[in-house]
Amino acid sequence: RKWRDRRRRDVSRASEQDGGRCRCRPVMPPSDDVGEAKPRDAQQCVFTLADVAKHNTADDLWLAIDGGVYDVTSYLKQHPGGQVLATWAGRDASDVFTAWHTDGVRRKLPRFRVGTLAAPADADAAARAAGFADAATLVAYEADKKAMLKSFADRGYYDTDFRVYARAFATPPALFLLSIVIVLLTSTWQAHALAGLVLGLGWHQVAWIGHDVMHSSVLKGRVRNHVLGCLYGNFFGGISVGWWKYTHDMHHATTNEHERDPDITHLPFVAVTEKMFLSANARPLTAVELALLKVAVPLQHLTYLPIMFVAARFNLYWQSIYMLFVGHRVLAMPFQSVHYGAKVVNAERLALVGFWLWYLAVCYAAYARAGAAGAFAYFAVSHLYMGVLHVQISLSHWERPHASACEKSPREKEWFYHQIVTARDITPTAFMNWYMGGLNLQCAHHIAPRVARHHLPAATVEVRNFCRKWNIPYTESGMLPAVWEVASSLCDVAGKVKQLDERRAAALIRKSE
Repeated sequence: RKWRDRRRRDVSRASEQDGGRCRCRPVMPPSDDVGEAKPRDAQQCVFTLADVAKHNTADDLWLAIDGGVYDVTSYLKQHPGGQVLATWAGRDASDVFTAWHTDGVRRKLPRFRVGTLAAPADADAAARAAGFADAATLVAYEADKKAMLKSFADRGYYDTDFRVYARAFATPPALFLLSIVIVLLTSTWQAHALAGLVLGLGWHQVAWIGHDVMHSSVLKGRVRNHVLGCLYGNFFGGISVGWWKYTHDMHHATTNEHERDPDITHLPFVAVTEKMFLSANARPLTAVELALLKVAVPLQHLTYLPIMFVAARFNLYWQSIYMLFVGHRVLAMPFQSVHYGAKVVNAERLALVGFWLWYLAVCYAAYARAGAAGAFAYFAVSHLYMGVLHVQISLSHWERPHASACEKSPREKEWFYHQIVTARDITPTAFMNWYMGGLNLQCAHHIAPRVARHHLPAATVEVRNFCRKWNIPYTESGMLPAVWEVASSLCDVAGKVKQLDERRAAALIRKSE
């Protein structure tokens, strides 16, 4: 009854806002099961995208998905990904929903349905507004896109080959054990430096395992993947997989939106685009941040690699500790508090404490065997090596196009297109696919995040063909050329910091006049 009364109020309010022109038909009320809901006597409206766009806040959150309109306001606090759901409030989220969710989740949608999305009055005009020549071209594009994504499922790309993952899961513990054996059996700092390198190789592979399990690419079931993620991410790697999931989900939903994507918002130390400090849509900076920006960003092309190799890993340690033990929210996303259950949070805390106990114990063993030089070599080399991981992550998006949601062109507003043009693939080889855990193939991963890593090369071939057919810019290069392009892009942005002072001076002149 409460649900029906609330939907009646929503429908009545929407009808009033639309001047009483709301076209109605029987509603799809909620059901206790996850199957199709059955119609009752309430009314279901047909809404335009403009109607849906009015419900664009966390307190009033509607989504359009594959022709249906859904009020998910009450579900926001329960959403496994957290507040990322609100980033698509008031918009057509069909592509992003399909990319992230299984058919089991889709079957739960009817309980939130409030109406149907109206077809545009002028299909050709709507197609041109979306960046297509006419409605027929748009229909053909959507058909090809759905056919490609369907082929991913038909060919088993979402299925896990446990023989591949058996090797992947066995590699880090084997490397950790080898590292510990080297420490215990040797007494020179050079040998301990080698042990640190072996440990770093293990951490490197742990990162890809944590990525896969938190994308639900390995096991079926969110809780089982989170438990496995705690073991590899928290206990073996020292990084909270819960923290990673919050930020990574937001990254996929808002890729290269310079004011929201946590994977690129590193001000005041690094700015991947001048829009982060010159655009009217940029995040407001405090006086301290502005002062640091003027010092750090002009030098960022020089400090890029030192930050990646020296500081980035410790930033992740602090982010994890802060979320689990200090602030109970995500530092890079202050609006996101920890909403996992107490058992999950306590498991993450216990696993993270376990990491520091075993890692510091090995460092102490290195000190006992080879003195301060041996302990320092073990600690320093293991962390310096991890700079390779952070450089690899930066290559995927840092020098690609950036825009806030309101700055995007009509074509860029289509999620699928935006994921392709904002990503870079590193040329696939057997070694590179293993070394980068399949994430050298960012384009296929971003449009279908649940595809298992061993299927990404085949999926990438289909993505390339699709991009070629529809003239979508697709970027691929070797690893070293990509590093050069990122550094060059950072250099270009560094040279535009002086425009801050020029704009301020111009504003003062206008004010005095």
